[in-house]
Amino acid sequence: MLAPTVGREERAEYWLDLVASLCRSPLEDLPHAVIADALTASFEATATAVHVRHGDRVTQSVHGPVEPPDCWEEANRFARTRAATEHPLLAYYLATGDDRAHDLDDVPVLPGRRACGAWRELARAHAADRQIAIPLVHAPPHHHSYVIGRGERFTADDLRFARRLQGLLRGLARQVAATREVPADRATEVGLTPRETAALVAVAEGLTADAVARRLAISPRTVHKHLERAYAKLGVRDRVSAVLRAGRLGLLPDDTGSALLP
Repeated sequence: MLAPTVGREERAEYWLDLVASLCRSPLEDLPHAVIADALTASFEATATAVHVRHGDRVTQSVHGPVEPPDCWEEANRFARTRAATEHPLLAYYLATGDDRAHDLDDVPVLPGRRACGAWRELARAHAADRQIAIPLVHAPPHHHSYVIGRGERFTADDLRFARRLQGLLRGLARQVAATREVPADRATEVGLTPRETAALVAVAEGLTADAVARRLAISPRTVHKHLERAYAKLGVRDRVSAVLRAGRLGLLPDDTGSALLP
């Protein structure tokens, strides 16, 4: 369900509350519909698209529209087949490697790119021809972003807020990656919770407690509590011993652990 419009003075607090609610339990997948609806509400937009490109394979879904969802099928089809050459924002990202959030109106149409008239006409028909893109992943040919669309120009304050949200959303994505890295069946056998295993993987990568806290969106004190419980369950008393023990038990990804080992 589309979230109600959020006032500009309230949207920072709104996102803090939203992320806190999402992080009450480990995230195994990004809740794209929830995030997209929240972006639509925060920017008083028409809709937000989730655009994912893996090489030549492209998927897109539009969330939070005022109109019925099936009305966006033409836009999704365009994204899958023509966006890389005809959408100015995506063409800019793929050509430059820039991974910051950008306002479409501030991005130049690159020389040699095909005309974007068809895209503009399609977007304007849905009152979504003004757009801000917030990339989570940009490592060509892979690209994953949220694209917020509306009929009115975005302000400089909107773009600044989008770039602040970009860091927050990337943090959520890293939490998902950390949760997925730990073999759940083996962790369960040892008695580790998802949060304890995620914290253990993070310290095995060499992260400090403060850095682990930022990744998992919890406090450093909570990180220490997770690690203390993990050490007790592994039968060790320090980080290095915990990493060695977890590695022998197959609790760590193959490329994790060298940062703390002598």
